[in-house]
Amino acid sequence: MMHIIMNKKEYLLQKEQEVTNIILLIFILVTSIAYGQSNTMNNDYQIIKSLMNNYKVKELVISTDNDNSYAISIIKNEEMKEQKGHIIDNISIDPTIEFDSDSITDKIFNTKEYSHLLSQESRLKWEIDGKIITKSNTQSDTHTTKRKIWIGKPIYVKSNKIALVSIRTDNWIGLSIYIKDEKDWREYKLIAPKQISKKATKY
Repeated sequence: MMHIIMNKKEYLLQKEQEVTNIILLIFILVTSIAYGQSNTMNNDYQIIKSLMNNYKVKELVISTDNDNSYAISIIKNEEMKEQKGHIIDNISIDPTIEFDSDSITDKIFNTKEYSHLLSQESRLKWEIDGKIITKSNTQSDTHTTKRKIWIGKPIYVKSNKIALVSIRTDNWIGLSIYIKDEKDWREYKLIAPKQISKKATKY
């Protein structure tokens, strides 16, 4: 009888430990997801600040109409080129999208990154609509202009150290590559710029 009682106690302890392990695992997963989302939002904000300084603008428009579809279209275009013209999502290769490749673009546009980059199409739009970020008018901002630019949500490579940002002004759209140096983001270069009509409201 004593042996049976001990077995029951061991069984209950084992089950209790299993439940504890499951709860701990769920907590770790939830915490990791929350941290990842928070870290991405922080990167988004840092890129916005860097972009405003780089383009010397006073106002940056954040809108649900302002998405990252231009970045997605270029990623799909480059993937199709590597697949020798294979059509993706009923879209054929756009011969007008061209840019010079280098060591940085090679880290972005490759078979190891395409799936990860395109998975971020789900975060296509900003959650806020019509948000205008205004840069304070200080002495260091004497060369800022009154023009507005629109920015799409950044798309990150797996390492989270390189980002693609769709940018639009009244006259052109382009894809800006941002690189993270230690804690700060800086623009590496603008690729695939296109002239657009002033009446255009979306990418």
